[in-house]
Amino acid sequence: MENQIRIAEVLLPLALGQAYSYTVPDGMVLAAGDFVEVPLGTRAYYACVWDVGNSFGTNMKLKPVTRKMDAPPLSETHRKFVDWLAAYYLEPKGNVLRMVMRVPAALEDPRGQMAWVLGDVVPAKLTAQRAKVLAPNPTVRKPGTWPLASTNAAWQPTIDPRAPTRAV
Repeated sequence: MENQIRIAEVLLPLALGQAYSYTVPDGMVLAAGDFVEVPLGTRAYYACVWDVGNSFGTNMKLKPVTRKMDAPPLSETHRKFVDWLAAYYLEPKGNVLRMVMRVPAALEDPRGQMAWVLGDVVPAKLTAQRAKVLAPNPTVRKPGTWPLASTNAAWQPTIDPRAPTRAV
């Protein structure tokens, strides 16, 4: 008797009418509605787990789920709505899921933001334009000088709306 393997039925945002089966790697915990990354052919797709079950083996060669996305799962209500909408409009479930997942970048890790801090070195060639950029601006606070709000300890904006504005 073989060991049980976990199989996830994963719906891809493609013109497909049914979910595809993928194995769940050891140590990965998946539930219905979780967003995952799965391989299909030579590409990787973000998809949604439609169902998870156990099996004592299969004669099919299944690929494993690549990774679980750090995003809130698609609720059961939304999954039922995708099923209903696909049946009502006679549209493949994958096309309806594509409308639900319209911005796949929302599932990716957030990118870091770059900030520039003015140093003490003055450029050798100081043009009028550079001087205007490097001149102190009273509306922009220096890093580390942002006061905390008194009510909810949230950060104040970096530009004081009461200060006079100056064109750069």
